[in-house]
Amino acid sequence: MGQEGEDQHRAPAHAVPSVQVLDRILPHMKRLGVTRLADLTGLDCIGIPVYAAHRPNARSLAVTQGKGATIADAKVSALMEAVELSYAETPVLPLRLASADDLAKSENVIDLERLPRISDHPISRSKPVLWAEGKALSDDHTVWVPYELVHMDYTLPLQPGLGCFLMSSTGLASGSSVDEATCQALAETLERDAVTLWKRNPSIMASCRVDLHSVTDPTCKALLDRFDAAGVACAVWDVTSDLGIPAFFATIIDRQDDTRRGLQAASGAGCHPARGIALSRALTEAAQSRLTLISGARDDRTRDYYEARRNAETLRSQRAEIVEADTPHRFDQVPLHQVRSPRDSLNCMLAALERAGLEVPVAVDLSVPDLPATVIRVIAPGLEGTSYAPGYRPGARARKVL
Repeated sequence: MGQEGEDQHRAPAHAVPSVQVLDRILPHMKRLGVTRLADLTGLDCIGIPVYAAHRPNARSLAVTQGKGATIADAKVSALMEAVELSYAETPVLPLRLASADDLAKSENVIDLERLPRISDHPISRSKPVLWAEGKALSDDHTVWVPYELVHMDYTLPLQPGLGCFLMSSTGLASGSSVDEATCQALAETLERDAVTLWKRNPSIMASCRVDLHSVTDPTCKALLDRFDAAGVACAVWDVTSDLGIPAFFATIIDRQDDTRRGLQAASGAGCHPARGIALSRALTEAAQSRLTLISGARDDRTRDYYEARRNAETLRSQRAEIVEADTPHRFDQVPLHQVRSPRDSLNCMLAALERAGLEVPVAVDLSVPDLPATVIRVIAPGLEGTSYAPGYRPGARARKVL
C-alpha cells in the first residue's frame, strides 16, 4: 500500500502534543523525584533524540530513558517513564489482605494460573497476601489482582506476596488520558507476548525479516534514513503474533567493525494497531537501547553485562546476521488496522484478545489526582511475560510454540 493509504489509517500516537505535555510535567519534577533531564543524543552518531530522567531516590530504576522523533517527544518519553515508576513505587490504592480462596468468596479474583510465572510451584490459595482493586477493560467490573503485580517498590526485602509471579514494569504506562495510558499499557503486554513467542520459534525468524525498502510510513522512512546516514545497519522482523496486532523487533549495529569501541548490537520492539507507530517505536527504542549502553546509565547493566558482549566473534556474528541476511518480508504484509484514536486502538486490541479466547485484561489506575498524568497498570492473563527476565517460566502460549 502506498504512503497515502498508510497515513490514512495512522492514529496519532498521543492525544496531546509533546510540547504541551512537557509544559504540564516540568513544574512537578521535584515532587516526582526527578533531579536531572539529560540529553544523551550527542553521545552517538545516529541523531535520533534520546533523553534520560534521573531519580536518585527511586525504589526501582533510578534512570529512565525516553526516545522520539523530536526532542520534545524524547523529553516527554523519559519524563513519563519516570512518572510511571514514581506513581507505581508508592501507589495510593485500596488494598485487601486475604487469601485467594477467601477473597474469591465475595469478590472477582483474576485467574492466577494464567499469569506470567517465575516458579512452577503451586500457587498458595490459602496464604493471606495484599490485593489491589482493578477494573476489567470490557465493562469496568471490579477484579482484584495480586498487589505484587501492581507496585514497583523493589527495595529489599521485597514486600511479601505469593512469590511465584514475574514482577516487572510490563503493562505500566502513562498518558494524557485514561484511554491513552491504557492503550499504551495494553500494547506493551501484547508486545512482550509477541516477542517471546517469536524468539521461541527460530524456524520462522528468517522468513519474517522485513525488506526495509518496502516501508512506506514517512516517519519510519526518516528514522531508517538516519541509521543509514550514520553507517548503522538495521534489521527489522515482523513479530506479529496470532493476535494480529502489528509488532516489530529491530536490531542495529555499526556497519563497519570498530574494534576500539566494540559496540554491541542494540534492539528495540514496538506494538500498536497502526503498523507505522509499531515500527517507529521499535526503531526509536533500538536507538535508545544503544545510547543506554553507551551512556552506562542503566542501573541493572553491570560490568559483567558489558564484558560478556564485547567478544569479537560475537560482534562479527551479530554484524553478519544484520548486514547480510535476506529480507523476504514486505511491510505491506503486516496487518493494517483502521484506528484514529486511543479508544479505537484499545478496542482493536481487546477484540483481538477476545477472538483468541484470552481473558479480559484488568487495569489498575495509579493516577494521583493533583498531578497532570494518568498512569495505568494493565495485567493481561494468558499473555506471555518477558522471556529474558530472570526465572521466566513459559506459559501456555509459549509452550504451544515448541
